[in-house]
Amino acid sequence: MHQAGLQDLATTWRCTQLPGLILLSQAFCFQNSQTRIVPLYGGAANCWKKDEPGAQGERIAFSRPPELPGVDVMLVEHSARRWRVFHDTYAVVTILDVSGRSIEWLYRRKIHRTKARNIMLIEPGEVHASTKITPPAAFRVLCVDPSLVECAAKELAMTTSYPHLKFVRVTDPPFFRAFALLHRSLENGAKTLERQSHFSVCIRLLVEECSENSLSTGLKRPDRLSLLRARDFISQYYTENIALDELATVTGLSRFHLVRAFAAEFGMPPHTI
Repeated sequence: MHQAGLQDLATTWRCTQLPGLILLSQAFCFQNSQTRIVPLYGGAANCWKKDEPGAQGERIAFSRPPELPGVDVMLVEHSARRWRVFHDTYAVVTILDVSGRSIEWLYRRKIHRTKARNIMLIEPGEVHASTKITPPAAFRVLCVDPSLVECAAKELAMTTSYPHLKFVRVTDPPFFRAFALLHRSLENGAKTLERQSHFSVCIRLLVEECSENSLSTGLKRPDRLSLLRARDFISQYYTENIALDELATVTGLSRFHLVRAFAAEFGMPPHTI
């Protein structure tokens, strides 16, 4: 594919597919004879799929979950290539598999190495680039508009309104599990409350565990009555597609505080009641 074609492809994705993640053209190329766009899963999603004889085809897909405004998701399977990406959102990369090896990448003039079941964290306005062709890898990218992270920091009574991430790589198993569960819910047709609850947990972890100067100024402990109202609301409307914002209104709690408090009180998150 010639240079003009590369630029056209990158521009198309920037404008119509994934605003938070721009694939820089010099490092991203498909064999045009092997590439086609096919639907992947529900919602506004398209998939670039490369089929090779005798091998598992590469699959790169984008979606905008309607339940999570301000969020874009990228799904990558069986991909072995060099990446160079500019981000204008917070990006959380959940590494599922790298064929038993590690990914080496450049970020803020430093080389980092990431293995399977690790998380990569990238801030808005930054570029990350692979230093070499990656082994066949599977990963998910969650692109979160900065305004959502700022809102979470405010709702969680953090001391900073614009969180600056102190980590670029997280190896903590519970942290990985939280993001893996979110992506599973986005890919398996889960209901709105489940998807939004998982997203709430993930953003709370990102803000509380990974932000510099992230000490909370203190949140009031929710009373049991407000949590009982949420449980009763779920029981009453369980046949409907309940949204987390509805429970937040019923309880008077922030979305991010509600999910944690509900699980602490009843031993399970709201979507499992």
